[in-house]
Order: sequence, then C-alpha cells, then structure tokens
Amino acid sequence: MPGIFRKCPFCGEDAILSNIEPDFSKGVFRRIFRCRNGHKFEEKSSFDEERKWVKDVFSELAEEFIKRAKE
Repeated sequence: MPGIFRKCPFCGEDAILSNIEPDFSKGVFRRIFRCRNGHKFEEKSSFDEERKWVKDVFSELAEEFIKRAKE
C-alpha cells in the first residue's frame, strides 16, 4: 500500500511504518519507519497532508475489501 512502505535510505531494504506521532508545536506529524535491518528514519508532513494520506490509505483499503468481497 502506498504510504505504509518506504525504501530504507541506509540499506535499500523495504521499511514499514511503525509509528505516527504529532508534533503540535511544529504543526506536523512524524511518520517513523523501520526496516528489517533495524534502521529507523522519519518523514514529516503537515496536518493537511496527513489527513489526505489517511483518506487515501483508507480508500485503497476499502476498494480492496470490496474487490475481495465480490470474489
């Protein structure tokens, strides 16, 4: 799913989203990713970007659920 996986900038392995935490003082969310080699890295996004990202991920999940339900 887009948004949940990233390539690790340190080793190139797939990394999965492990945590999302708000930083209200800066008005951003921090997405923390971890790869299987234990590297940890983060991305920051505004509250509006995060809201859109959550909507996109849930829309994709809903589409996949509907597709599987029809099978």
